[in-house]
Amino acid sequence: MNSLLARLWMFISTGLILIAIIMQIVAPEYMYFSAACLVIGIIIKSIFIFVNREYLKKWIRTSFFKKLGTNLLRVLLVFSIIGVINYLVFKNDKAFDLTGANYHSLSSQSLKIVRDLNSDLEIILFSKRGNWEHYLSILNKYEYASSKIKLKAFDIDKELALVRYYGVKENGSVILKYKGKKVLFKISSELNITNNIIKVTRESEINIYYTQGHGELDFTSKKKLGASVFSNYLSSSNYIMSQLDTVKDVVPKNADAILITAPRYGFLDQEVEKLRNYLKRGGNLIILLQANLLRTNFENIYKLLEENGVEVIDSIVIDRLAKTQGSEFSTPIINQLDPKHPITKDFRSRLLFPLTLGFSLKESNLFRSTALGWSTAFPATWGESSIEQVIKGRAAFDDNDTKGPITVAVATENLKDNSRIIAIGGGTMISNAFESQSGNFNFILNSISWALNDNGLISLDRAGLKNNKVMISFSQESLILFFLLICIPSLFFILGFYFYRRALSL
Repeated sequence: MNSLLARLWMFISTGLILIAIIMQIVAPEYMYFSAACLVIGIIIKSIFIFVNREYLKKWIRTSFFKKLGTNLLRVLLVFSIIGVINYLVFKNDKAFDLTGANYHSLSSQSLKIVRDLNSDLEIILFSKRGNWEHYLSILNKYEYASSKIKLKAFDIDKELALVRYYGVKENGSVILKYKGKKVLFKISSELNITNNIIKVTRESEINIYYTQGHGELDFTSKKKLGASVFSNYLSSSNYIMSQLDTVKDVVPKNADAILITAPRYGFLDQEVEKLRNYLKRGGNLIILLQANLLRTNFENIYKLLEENGVEVIDSIVIDRLAKTQGSEFSTPIINQLDPKHPITKDFRSRLLFPLTLGFSLKESNLFRSTALGWSTAFPATWGESSIEQVIKGRAAFDDNDTKGPITVAVATENLKDNSRIIAIGGGTMISNAFESQSGNFNFILNSISWALNDNGLISLDRAGLKNNKVMISFSQESLILFFLLICIPSLFFILGFYFYRRALSL
């Protein structure tokens, strides 16, 4: 047989066999294509061997074949050793995230959730195969974090029977299966995934009632002073939200917490008495107040807090340095947080507390109270007692004011009744106007989780990445891939072939 034709036959048959092996490794769902390549490659190679059997017998006896066989054996041994090492590494997988903000790792909160699993959690991804890398880049982190997580991925365009069975309608949908429970959702972020893990693993529903009728933030309003964004955060955290009329209704027995958001008008004594009785039976209260610009009578609410170890400083906190950081003097920037309390432990975001009042803590054996956050020291901040001077823009410290630092958020536990209260001074910090301040919402979600003693999510707070991203165009990306996948491997192949031929000629 012509030597050129023989080489072509060898190249085609070997190429088909290699294609079959590679396809089986990287795309096992194309099994029939891989099998066809393998069978055709073996047939072509068998025909070649049969036709050239006499020539091959002579070639096998040559010194060249002996040297080639020796080198191939060495290569086989090297690849065998590499294979064993890869197998051991795969079975004992370790990863290290060297980014400053742990960008390639799950947050400590997500890690806590998955490591507390007491049964297997099955995660099933339905996505177009071309999008697998995008979605698996985050799902693999969960599988890596816990041996109880079993991850599977299916091509939404091919596994039509499973798509219909699970009711999947969108690319990037995920099924979570845990102890007979099932949740279907579309991936959007780590927070989204962890919240749904909480949902499928939580043994009982959590009911939060929010008050209305006192000028509180409207949970349905999309205006700047509405709270639709906050409402969405609560819903995505799998809390069941219900409205509570404290004038007409009694506090339901299934109320895990009561939420009061920035009321502008006062509460009747009978309403406060209902809240007091609720706390006495071990209830939880999250109350977001604000500076009393309207001079409303909140004495009964303030007294309720005082009975639980928290005194209200009826003023407005002024921050002289806020403008230098892009805020207003009446919106203090809070970055002094308790490093030990579960709510603020490892919390790295700054908080904006608009029109905030202050608190002080009473010392008592009946309570365990903690200042969660406070303003910077005087003369940068102080508690201005004259609301009129603030409105006129003439606020200045005098003897009637309170020197900073001023506590703006507290957490207290009643050791007798086992009730918990979160009191926050800047009530409108969760309004839609602060939608871009994710730290504000993480802080409130943390607070609610702690008040509920919920073994769920204590926010996914991350340090912000420095603004030093490198942007590359598509052509630049293609050029990089060309060098990495073609030029550099080809160079090593050519060098290896050159030294191999040189060794044979010696």
